[in-house]
Amino acid sequence: MSIRIIEIVPYNPAWPKTFEKEAELLHQALGGVAEKIHHIGSTAIPGLGAKPIIDILIEVSSLEALDALNGKMESIGYEPKGELGISRRRYFQKGGLDRTHQIHAFQSGDSHVVRHLAFRDYLRDNPETAREYEQLKTAVAKTCGNDLGRYCDGKDEFVKRLEAKALQSYKQVQPLSHSTTMTFRFATPDDCPLLAGLNHQLIRDEGHRNQMTVPELEQRMRGWLSSEYRAVIFEDGGDVVAYGLYREQAEEIYLRQLFVARNRRRQGIGRRAVEILRSQIWPKNKRLTVDVLVHNTAAVAFWRATGYKDYCLMLEIMPPSV
Repeated sequence: MSIRIIEIVPYNPAWPKTFEKEAELLHQALGGVAEKIHHIGSTAIPGLGAKPIIDILIEVSSLEALDALNGKMESIGYEPKGELGISRRRYFQKGGLDRTHQIHAFQSGDSHVVRHLAFRDYLRDNPETAREYEQLKTAVAKTCGNDLGRYCDGKDEFVKRLEAKALQSYKQVQPLSHSTTMTFRFATPDDCPLLAGLNHQLIRDEGHRNQMTVPELEQRMRGWLSSEYRAVIFEDGGDVVAYGLYREQAEEIYLRQLFVARNRRRQGIGRRAVEILRSQIWPKNKRLTVDVLVHNTAAVAFWRATGYKDYCLMLEIMPPSV
């Protein structure tokens, strides 16, 4: 009898695009019943080795409405499995023994939705923990004899401990219209000392090799603002919570910097800032670009989540140290 092979493979950069393609197919099949579709699981964590199965979380308007569309799901290759051991869930598999996708569907706002998103986001924000998780999964996969039960048991304690930690730190982002009273204004030369200080924090947080001091960054910021760049400062209750620096050209808007104050992260500030830029400041007929350091996996995940797509990868050879 054929069995399903349990194997952890290296991270595949194509996984996010595979998810996006499948999400489009699911939106077409489910229509308005699918309110949100999320990429979850290990294939949603940049750089993390995983079983090559795309995990998908769907928030639906109602489970009854989803059940009525089982025929639609079967027509695009999914096998409905009902709750399959988890209350309030609808589970679907695609690919049989050579499974390629699996879906966990819950009614919007269910606590299971928060659990899945918290776990995913914690691993995205903590690369060291993600590597530890990958090492555990790889070891368990090699010793479980392709027994799914043994594989799950082997990582259960770690997952539960990590999930509790993730839920403790997770703050669910509410819809933009309710998440914050954030306002914005365009920066002036008088804001350059403020922007330079925030820019210095940004450089440190990104792990960038830029060694400029705050006074040097201030001088650079003044040069930018006096030429082709504009800066937008975002405030909430009178406090500066974020800023963005961009350059508008004939066919493109290049976002050079977006920084959220350290004490205001994981509150939807970054997403709200991008939404304001796109809906109230930038023209809608131009290409949007942003540069991200390859090793900054949390930033890569953030920009993908806000709608940016992978386009190019800059490679370099540094000169020998003198």
